[in-house]
Amino acid sequence: MSLAGETHDAEIGKSSLWDLAPSPSRVDELDSMLRLRLAESFEYLGGLPSLEAGHRAVLVNLAERLRAGSVSPWVFCLYSRLVAELSQGAQDRDIAESIDAVATAAALPAGQGMVRLQESTIPDRWWDHLQRLLDTEQLAPFRPAAPTAEQFSRCEQEIAASLDLMRQSDPVWHDEIKRLVRLMVLGSPRDSEPANVFDGATTFFFWGATLLNAGHSRDLISWVDLLVHESSHVLLFGMSANGGLTHNTGEERYDSPVRADKRPIDGIFHACFVTTRVHLAMKRLLDSGSLGKDDNTLAIQHLQSNEEAGRDSLAVLMRHAELTRCGKTILGKLQDYWTNQHGA
Repeated sequence: MSLAGETHDAEIGKSSLWDLAPSPSRVDELDSMLRLRLAESFEYLGGLPSLEAGHRAVLVNLAERLRAGSVSPWVFCLYSRLVAELSQGAQDRDIAESIDAVATAAALPAGQGMVRLQESTIPDRWWDHLQRLLDTEQLAPFRPAAPTAEQFSRCEQEIAASLDLMRQSDPVWHDEIKRLVRLMVLGSPRDSEPANVFDGATTFFFWGATLLNAGHSRDLISWVDLLVHESSHVLLFGMSANGGLTHNTGEERYDSPVRADKRPIDGIFHACFVTTRVHLAMKRLLDSGSLGKDDNTLAIQHLQSNEEAGRDSLAVLMRHAELTRCGKTILGKLQDYWTNQHGA
């Protein structure tokens, strides 16, 4: 299955790409496609005569690294900073630092597991740029803080236990999560302001990673919900990387079943997609017959709450979404899913 940019439209309609069910091989294909696009961009930048010869050589080497295999999510994050600086006519010193930062990130392991937000082994400028990528609402600044050592340790153990539950009960979905979120950044709300209270956060520009709230303890089923939820955001970013989901303007705002504030229609699309997949994940856990009594009860509760959110967000999309070809195909899968559920 080829997912290069110019052939992406030809894949629309193929169930292997658009199915809601987990597919680790699909994640590998999406990762390959996104790395290929990034490699081509580095090759283009490496040909700019305005850059020093040494920097051009670094960019060409980065392209080769991207073609060779998966890279740390920091490569995607820091690439976006480099492009922003080039487009704004940044000074050579800043551009050189950004090129060096991407090269440093490319030498990191592709999968770094769980790290603490503001971890000192990662440069402050990297964290500052990630903050800018996640802080997208001008009227509601998002300023997550670093978790305490106790919070980080507890969260790390809980996530490991929830992944072990997935590995035993649904190994395919477990493998997909591990591929989609190779890096989990653990943070904590800075204060109790609504804009700063979060469960998780993702961005297309940090492909392969997610920010998770380590500020409070969760039961294993709640962690499964959150991990499927956030990894599904990452998946949808990859699936829609070449075509977008809707033609709606960014100024439109609609009620969201998973947020207190009104959201753009793409946000509603993401809400529908991720809550539908969490519903499916809970069904698969329940059908596995491997859950204990308490976990079974919790899984039913999460199944029901995600069904309500999935159906409500689907109704908003049906009324207001102006769909791209990609969005129409994915929405069709969501419609089919809810039509086929008991009680539809």
